[in-house]
Parts: sequence; C-alpha cells; structure tokens
Amino acid sequence: MAFLAIFNFQSHGISFSDWVTLLTLCLAPLVAHIAAGVPPPTYLHSKRPRWHDSICHYNPTSIIWRYLAIIDRRCRAKSWTPVDMAASNAIFWTGHDWDGSEVMTQRSRDFLVRAPNHHHIEPASMSTITTIIVTLQGAQALYSLIAGQGGSYAFTVAISTIFYPLATLGLLRLPAALWLTNDYAYRNVEDWDSSVETVGIELQPGSDSQSKSALMVQPTTSSLEIPIILDRFHSPRIWRSVAVRAFYLLLILGLLVMCIFEFFPHEGADDFTATTLSLSLLFLLFLTFTFGTMSLYVLLGRCNTTIIPCITDLWYKVYTGILFFAMLLVFILAALETRRSACGRYTTYPTWTGAEWMVCGQSTAVVADLQQDANSTFIATSQNDSQISYRDIWLNASYGLALYAGKGQIVVAKFDGFCLIDSDLSSESDWTLFERMNATIDFEN
Repeated sequence: MAFLAIFNFQSHGISFSDWVTLLTLCLAPLVAHIAAGVPPPTYLHSKRPRWHDSICHYNPTSIIWRYLAIIDRRCRAKSWTPVDMAASNAIFWTGHDWDGSEVMTQRSRDFLVRAPNHHHIEPASMSTITTIIVTLQGAQALYSLIAGQGGSYAFTVAISTIFYPLATLGLLRLPAALWLTNDYAYRNVEDWDSSVETVGIELQPGSDSQSKSALMVQPTTSSLEIPIILDRFHSPRIWRSVAVRAFYLLLILGLLVMCIFEFFPHEGADDFTATTLSLSLLFLLFLTFTFGTMSLYVLLGRCNTTIIPCITDLWYKVYTGILFFAMLLVFILAALETRRSACGRYTTYPTWTGAEWMVCGQSTAVVADLQQDANSTFIATSQNDSQISYRDIWLNASYGLALYAGKGQIVVAKFDGFCLIDSDLSSESDWTLFERMNATIDFEN
C-alpha cells in the first residue's frame, strides 16, 4: 500500500486571536487528561524520584491502567472503606519504586491525614465535575471518529483537533468514576518530625536515626505491626473482575482497529497531509503498545496494583519519551499546515485537494481575489445561461454573486464567502450560474 504525504505551509494567514482560540482548543483535551488522570504523588522516602521516573505517570497508557486497576480492585474488595478508596487513588514513592499494591492500602493507613467522607465520590465535588468534563470530551471525540470513518474525518484534522483521539480516554474513566477522587491527603517524609497527630496517632522517628523512610517509622499504635490481611479481596477470576478487564481491552482494541482503518484509502481521502499521517502513526504506536502491555499484565494476573508494573522499566521510559516527542512533532506540523477554509472551519489539506467540499459539506467557495471583471453588469440571453450542476463546480471557480439589477440586467458582484447548497434541491435544472462576461448581450424576456 503506497502512502503519499502532502506538506504545505499555509498557516501564515491566521490572526493572533484565532491562534489563541486554536491553541486553547488544542490543549484542552491534553490538560483535562493530565488533571483527571494523574494524582499528586505521596513521598514516603527522602530520596525523591528522578524526572524520568515521574514523567511516566503522564503516559496515557499509565492512566488507562490506573482506571482499570481501580475499578477491578473495587469489584474484588470484600470490604470497601473511604481509607481503601484513598489508598487506591494515591501513588506512593518508597525510595526505589512506585507502590500502588493492595498491601499498601493497609500499610499506608498511619500516614493518612485526611480521608474522603464516603466510600464513593460525592455528587457535588470536583471529581464529579472533572468526570463530566472529560466524559463529554470523550463522547464528542468518539462521535467525530465514528462519523468520519468514511474519509471526512481526515479533512477536519487541524491544530485544534489533533488531540481529539486522546480525549476518548474520558470514556475509559467513566466506569471507575465513582471511586476516582483527589479528596484525601497523606503525610510526606518532610512531616515526620512534626508533632501533628494523624487520625489520632502521633508519628515518631524510629530507633534507626539514619533511616529516612516513612515506612520505617514506629508509630505509638501502628497498623504496620498488624499482620497483612491477604484475603481482603476476591480472586481475579470472579466474573466481575473478568468482565471489567475484558471491557477495557475490547474498547482499546476497537480504537486500535479504527486507527488502522484510517490507513486504508477512503472516498475523497486518497492522500495524507504530513499532519494526518503523523497523527495516525502516533495513535497507532500508542494503542498498539497500550493493548499489548495491558493484555500481557492481565494474562499474568498482575492487576493488583494501580500503578502499571513496568513504570520504572527502561523500555517503558523509552516508549514514553518517543510518545511525547511524537506528540510534539504532530503539534508542530499541525501548526504549520492548518489553514482556514472558505466556510470558516480549519483543515490541513490545501485547497486544490477539494478539502472545502469535505470540510464544509455540499457547498461551493467564492473567492473575490480570483474574480476578474467582477462588479460588472451584463445583459444575458437565455441561450448564454449556463446550466451547471453543483457537483461539477471546481473550488474557487470564476463566478460572482448574480443579482437582479432591473429589467434585462444582471449584476455579477464581487463576493468573498461560502455558499451553502440546499440539499433539497437535487435536480441539476434547479441550479443556474451566470459566468462573468465583458460583453453586453440583448436579453430576451
């Protein structure tokens, strides 16, 4: 299968105010994805994570895994309390690795400063508002992807819509939304020497003065001294857990199939722009790695942690770096290629590809700069009237706006805009376009 990528620098005509609007629309799904999917970390050791240990949390694969693990844990929990919900949402740094295991839900209790009020989110909370926003974004993005599978979606890709596919993550958040919250607080390592009591328990340094790990402190009354309860959760083989994992994997597989389908020729979209090709490759990379990684850990039975198990592995860091670099590349290409079509919508396809027809629907563009001898008055006979089907009109054709100017006269005026064609007019005889003329011809009544 041969691919032809077109690159055109055509964004120089966009005004500054339009750029602000476009960049806001572009970054909104990305910001919502990060704000909704990545909680603030809790540091239980003085040795802080390096930047490449922390950045992997912002990988969309890590966020999807977190949604899957939280709802899977909730389905398997024999008892679910606000403390359990707080520990399941938090991400703990223990000095060498990130810990989101089921064991940590018990070990972290002594470090909990503020727990949620209920074992689920409250209707009037920031978590609810966040879920509504990202879900609406995801629904809009999924609708655009499905509706544009005939080939029209590629023509609507511009800098304002390049992260639309990323917005579909909002739909993956919805099943776990009742138990996703930031309404909690844990004590960090800097607070050990404080005399502040946490849930009625005063934390004091351990006997080892060289220890800088919060997990080594010895509270006066500590759940760390209580044996870890291993049967607090049902087996991953129960039907609820299997259904949750199957749902997530099937949804990601469906998105992957849609992404692969974009590479096949469609009616009206035989070629790619540099933006659409790089965007398709970006999400093909992301969805392939996400589906493969999650399938592997599901089959290995490693869904007992809310942090993806490979988050500190070198290959996962390299994959994260490539993914973010690819996002930056798509952003730059889209910024260079985006142009405003005649109807006001944005696209990365040049005018000679017929993009206006696909972007704006059944319509034709009239550009005043290409109209020679416009604003002229001529008298036309019925023999010189041109019966032309709108399907045959090439974009930017040399036609003006025909106006009746009195008995036997028609003025072809300069017109810069977009004419929408009424879909109810299906007969070619309903359309009459008068081409500009320099001569005056007798008009027959």
